[in-house]
Amino acid sequence: MMLLKKISVFITLLLISALVFSQEKLVFETIGFGGYHSPLAQVQKDGMKYFYHPQTDVLIDMVDEHAADLLVVVKDGAYGVLHENGKWIISPEYDGIKLVTSYEGQWKKGKEYNYKFILLQKDDSYGFADENGKIIVQPKYQQVAVLSKTLIAFSENGYWGWLAASNGQLLQKPQYDEAHSFFGDNYVQVSLNNKTGLSDAEGRLLIPLEYEGYFTYIFTNTHKYIDAHRQQKNILFDSTGKQVLNIDHESFKTMKNSDLIIFKRNKLFGAADPVTGKEVLAPEFTNLFESVKGLIKVEKNGKQGVIDASGKVIVPVEFSKVNFMNANGQIRYSDEIITAVPEISTQEALSEERKTQLLFEREVEKQPYFIIVHQGNNAGLYNTNGKLIVAPGNHFIETKYNNQKTYIKVSANGKDGLLNQEGKSILPLEYSIITGYPYNDQKLSPVYELRKRYVAISSPAKKTGSIGLFDLEQQKIIVAPTAKYISWLSTDFFKVVHEKENYKETISLYNATGILLHQFDETIEDIEPVNNERLRVKQNGLYKLTDLNGKIVYENADWKIRGIYSNVRFPDYRGAADSKFKDELMKILTSEGNLFIDKKGTEKRFTTYTEVDHFYDGYALVAKKNNNTKNESSNYLFGVIDQTGKEIIPVQFTNIAAIYDRNDLLLVSINEKKGVIARNGTIVIPTQYDEISLQGQGKYFQLTKNGKRGLADRDGHLLLPAIYDMIHVNYEGDDKIWPVLVKNGEWFYFIDKNGKESSGTAKIKK
Repeated sequence: MMLLKKISVFITLLLISALVFSQEKLVFETIGFGGYHSPLAQVQKDGMKYFYHPQTDVLIDMVDEHAADLLVVVKDGAYGVLHENGKWIISPEYDGIKLVTSYEGQWKKGKEYNYKFILLQKDDSYGFADENGKIIVQPKYQQVAVLSKTLIAFSENGYWGWLAASNGQLLQKPQYDEAHSFFGDNYVQVSLNNKTGLSDAEGRLLIPLEYEGYFTYIFTNTHKYIDAHRQQKNILFDSTGKQVLNIDHESFKTMKNSDLIIFKRNKLFGAADPVTGKEVLAPEFTNLFESVKGLIKVEKNGKQGVIDASGKVIVPVEFSKVNFMNANGQIRYSDEIITAVPEISTQEALSEERKTQLLFEREVEKQPYFIIVHQGNNAGLYNTNGKLIVAPGNHFIETKYNNQKTYIKVSANGKDGLLNQEGKSILPLEYSIITGYPYNDQKLSPVYELRKRYVAISSPAKKTGSIGLFDLEQQKIIVAPTAKYISWLSTDFFKVVHEKENYKETISLYNATGILLHQFDETIEDIEPVNNERLRVKQNGLYKLTDLNGKIVYENADWKIRGIYSNVRFPDYRGAADSKFKDELMKILTSEGNLFIDKKGTEKRFTTYTEVDHFYDGYALVAKKNNNTKNESSNYLFGVIDQTGKEIIPVQFTNIAAIYDRNDLLLVSINEKKGVIARNGTIVIPTQYDEISLQGQGKYFQLTKNGKRGLADRDGHLLLPAIYDMIHVNYEGDDKIWPVLVKNGEWFYFIDKNGKESSGTAKIKK
C-alpha cells in the first residue's frame, strides 16, 4: 500500500513538472534577433515566421511600423500597438493603424518627442489615441490628421474641422475645404472656395478668408509674421491677425539677423519696421544684404558701403567690395557664428585642446567686428563706429586676436607688419610673418589663446637663419630674427637654435615671456624639459639632468636613450609622455631596469625587481625574472608596487597587456588563467577565466571558462556567469547588448539585462 502511494506521488509530481514546463516554455523551431525591430525576436513555429517579445511572450505575425518606443503590429489579421516593453498599448482589433510623431533635431535616446499619436481605422472610419493607448475618439470620421500636439483635424461630408487632442472636444465643426497646421500649435490655416484665412484653436478667424494660395512665414530676428497674397500684393500679419505693414511695395523678404523687413519698390530696395509699420530705409538701394551686429551692408550703382538701421552711413557707399571681419580675421556674413559656437558645458567627449579652442572662438565673437573695404586691389579697414583704421592702399589686411585685444596684420610688397586696434604700428612693415617650419608651436596646442599670442617673423633679406619671435602681449620682438629654428618645448619654455659659421648649432632656452634662461654650448645636441625645473640634456650621445641654467643635477654614463628600452614590454599608458617626472620620480633608461631619480637627482632603485615601469598615479608595474620557465610560457612575472616599493599586487602574473582604450585596466594571466586588474592594484575580474576579451564597442567583457561563456561590464561587474555555450549580443538592442541570445546545452533563448530568461526557446538559431 505504501509503495502504491509513493508511485502515485511520483506520477503526480512528474505530471506537475511536465505541466509547469509546458506553461513556462514556448518551444520554437528557430529563434533569432529581430534586427531594427528589437527588442522583438524572430521565431519560426510550425513552419510559419513570427515576431516574438522575449519578456512578455507576445507572438505577432508582422511589424508594420516602428517609431519611438511603439510598434504597429499585425496579429491574426488585425492591427494593434505594442510597446517596446512588450505590453499592449492598443489591442489588435483594428483594420489599420498609423503612428504620427514629431521630433526636433537628431534623434537621441531619452530625448522627448513633441508628440506621439496613434491613428485608428475600423472599416472606412477613423479615430485616434494618445501614446499611452487612451482612445480619444473612436473611429467614426471619414479622415483624421494631426495638426499639432494640441489639435487633431477630422473630415465629415468632405469638410474639415478639428478637435482637442487631449480629450477629443469639438473645437471647430467641419466647414472648411482644407485645414493645415501653420504658425504654431494653436493656429490653423483654413481654406474655403479657394480663399485662405487663419483661425485660432477655438475656431475664431484671425485673418479672414480673403487671400489667395497658401500663407508663408516671414521670420525676423525676434518675430515671426504671416505673409499673405491678394491681388498680386503681399500683406504682412502678426499672430493676432493684425496687418503690420501697409506700405507701397512689390514684395517682401527678410533681412537676416534683423527685425527689419526688406521691401521692393520700383526695382529698388528699402527696409521697414513691422513693429512700427514705418519705412526706415528709403528704397534707393540695388541690394540690401544681411544685418551683421546691427549694421547693414548695402549696394548702390555697383558700389558697396555700410549703414546702420536708421540709415546713418558708417562706411561710404563708394567701394567695390565691403565685408565684415571678426577680431581674428574671419569674414562674417551674419551673426550666426555667435550662436553656433557651442556652450562648453553641453559638449561630450571633447578634448581639452578642442574645449580651449571653442572658448577662444566664443571670446573672439564677443569682440567688435571690423569692416574691410576694397577698391580694386587696394584694401582698407574701418571699425564698426565708422572710424578709418587703415587707409585704403595696395596691401592685404587681416585681424588677429589675443587676450581681449585685436591686432592688424598688414602685408604689402612681400613684407608684413602689425598694427594695434587703433591703427598704430607695433611691428614695422619690413618682416615676413610665417607659419610652420622653421617654427614649431605644437606644444602650445592645449592653450589655444597662447598659441595665438606669438607671431613668428623672418627677415625677407635673408634666405636662411632669419626666424624670430614677436609677442603680441608685450607688443615687442622677444627673439631677434637671426635664428635657424624655434620650437616650443612646453607652454612654459621654448628653444632657439642658431647656426654658427662653422655650421655647428647652439641651443638657447627661453621662458614664455622671452627671457633667455641659458645658452648652451656647441656640445649640447638637444634639450627637453621634464618638469618646470629640470631639463634632460643630450651631450655627446649621453643624457644628463640639469636645472634651467644648465647646471648638472644628475648624470650617468649608461644613460644613452630617452625612449623605451627594456627586455620587458610594459603596456603603454596612452597620452602620457613616459620619460618625464611622474609622482616625483623619473625613470632613467639604462641597462638597469629599476633605476629612478627624484628632482634633486638622488637615485632610487627597486632592487627586488628586474624591471619597473614608469609610475602613474603613484603605482608602477614591475617584473621579475621567472625561474620556473618549464611550466610557464613567460620569462617574467608581473605585479604592481607603490612608490615605497610595497607590493600592491603580488608579482605572480605570467603575462600582462593593455585593454582597448582603458589606461587604468590591464589584462593579466596566471597559471594559464586570465583576469583584469587596475594599475592601482584593484582586482576587477579575478584570474579564473580561460579567455577575456573586450567586445561590443568596448562596452563589456566576454568571459570564457571551461568552454562556457559569460559577460561582465567594463567595471568588472558580472552580468552573466560563465555557464553558457554561446552568447550573442544584440547590437540593435538596449546599450547595444540586451537582450542577449544564449545557448545553454541544446537550447537557445534570450536573457534581458535584469537576468530574466525568455520562455521562448529553440534548438536552432536563426
